[in-house]
Amino acid sequence: MAGSLITITDAGRAALVAPGNAGTRAHRIVEIGLASAAFVADRSMKALPSERKRITTFAGENVAPDTIHVTLRDDTTDQYPLYGFGLYLEDGLLAALYGQATPIMEKSPEALVLLSADIQFTTIDAAQLVFGETSFTNPPATTERQGVVELATSAETIAGTDTQRAVTPAGLTAAIGPAIAGKSDKGHKHVISDVDGLQSALDARLGVGGGEVSGAVRLKSASQYSPQLILDANGYAPFLRSNSIARTLEAVNAANTALNVSLDDNGVLSLPRARPSWAGYTPWDSGNLNPYTKAGGELNGNAAFQTRSGYGVDVFRALAADGTGIGGAYAAWNTTRAPALQIDAPASTSAYMGLRWTRQGGRHLAAIDAYEGGSATSAPRIDFHVDGQQNAWSFGRTDIARGAGGTVYGTWNFDPATRVYKEGDTMRNVLNVTNSNNDLNGYQSTIYPGAVKLNQWDYGPYIDMARARDQDYRWRMHYNISNENLEFLANGGQNVQFTRDGNIYSGGRGYVWDAITARAPIRNGNAGYGYVISDTGNVITINWDGNFNSYVDGQYQGALITHTNFGNWCAPRSIVDYGGVGSYTISTQYHTPTQNGLYNLTGFGGTWRCMGPGLGGSNNDALYVRIS
Repeated sequence: MAGSLITITDAGRAALVAPGNAGTRAHRIVEIGLASAAFVADRSMKALPSERKRITTFAGENVAPDTIHVTLRDDTTDQYPLYGFGLYLEDGLLAALYGQATPIMEKSPEALVLLSADIQFTTIDAAQLVFGETSFTNPPATTERQGVVELATSAETIAGTDTQRAVTPAGLTAAIGPAIAGKSDKGHKHVISDVDGLQSALDARLGVGGGEVSGAVRLKSASQYSPQLILDANGYAPFLRSNSIARTLEAVNAANTALNVSLDDNGVLSLPRARPSWAGYTPWDSGNLNPYTKAGGELNGNAAFQTRSGYGVDVFRALAADGTGIGGAYAAWNTTRAPALQIDAPASTSAYMGLRWTRQGGRHLAAIDAYEGGSATSAPRIDFHVDGQQNAWSFGRTDIARGAGGTVYGTWNFDPATRVYKEGDTMRNVLNVTNSNNDLNGYQSTIYPGAVKLNQWDYGPYIDMARARDQDYRWRMHYNISNENLEFLANGGQNVQFTRDGNIYSGGRGYVWDAITARAPIRNGNAGYGYVISDTGNVITINWDGNFNSYVDGQYQGALITHTNFGNWCAPRSIVDYGGVGSYTISTQYHTPTQNGLYNLTGFGGTWRCMGPGLGGSNNDALYVRIS
């Protein structure tokens, strides 16, 4: 690109010229655009034609008051032809551009682009254009700067007037060869003493092969960095240098691309590229550890302390510094004794959780809370939460409560001597069973010594009777509050009522005394003659003289037969042949015969069936009939 012109855009020139045309304003070139098609640069352009991409991997230096040297690099895998480029300022303005009709170079995916160009300005101060990192620039070399240099030809070397080009061995031979031609090629020598000061000068120098230096060795430079102390080991050549701006001693890698170690005047050692390794171990520092000292201290706010442990391994242990450790008197729990874990509870209206058991990703199993009770004088308590039951168990100063309702009984609120055992016990005084402490007129049962009182306001008290507890009642004795009768109810059947006036109502059969009234038993005037029952036609009289004697209209009808006189009045003992089949007899041979039972009577043949035991005055007679 030697001799090519860089076009400064009108917008770029306006940005670089200071107000009042008094010099040049400082700007920074932050991006370089790359054009992938041919174009002719024009100073009115505000954007780079056919711009393929922009790069920031470039560097630049002011190599002269009117010249800047720019080197751009693209080490991506992109592929494109490069026809030109444009310089963009920090505000995005296109300051300058260059383009040509043929490609400057072709970029392949495997290739690295390194392009350098010198830009000379005639009306602006190039020193006001500032670039970023300059580690790969290739400025032209001067006596004060390393850089790119053109090699001088033999003619230019012989002329000896060019200050920009470097001499080659061939050019040097061409320049001095004629001067030494014909001179003796034989060597000659002098002893050191023949040359004044040579020995002392050599004594002050370090030999190429090494040696000892008794004094200071100074590698001096007027720039930011000192000359390098290169430590070359078979081509591996890192070096040491000093940095006058950072005031540091620095160790740089062999490729001269990275600072490995830096030591400042205060003794601070920096390793900017990697962590140190001590005997194969990485030391802890503020980059990989936030220390909590053994002397105690406070963890960062809102930062949880976490650890992992396996079965049988302590997670946290309060070690004893002496034979007692943190132990002490019970009474000192809220004064001088120290806890293994303390949780501050600054708000009396808030609950503070001490422990919680959780299956991560699943659910919370249980937790323990401490709660002051809402004020500085209220009763504190400890609450146990279990699964979905909040306050499953609450422990106060003197009591234990269930979150699902109820209170735990203990010797402090329960005296077994005042309670009845469900297996059976003797009660004293009165037992009231009610559905509400304040409802004395509702459902209530009262058991007094020797008496029971039942009351129910809406329906009336009742007693149910059934064969099993899980069955509905079969019979019910009920105080009917609508008519104040006592009734017996058969579930699914009729009922019997005893009225307050002494009558009896028998289901669908009506009132008993209403039916009896028509046939009312009348007390006979003679106290020994019983009752007289009258109907519409006759008067029937029954009296007692050891037997029940019956009379109709005063005419004796005989005695009524009962089990006590059956044997007296049933005189015939055989309606066929005495002792034959079909005969009957009354016998006391068996004291407790079974009705319909078969027996062999002494003195009688055949088999006899018991038709009716328990006859006679002593209930020992039984009626037997011979069946075979």
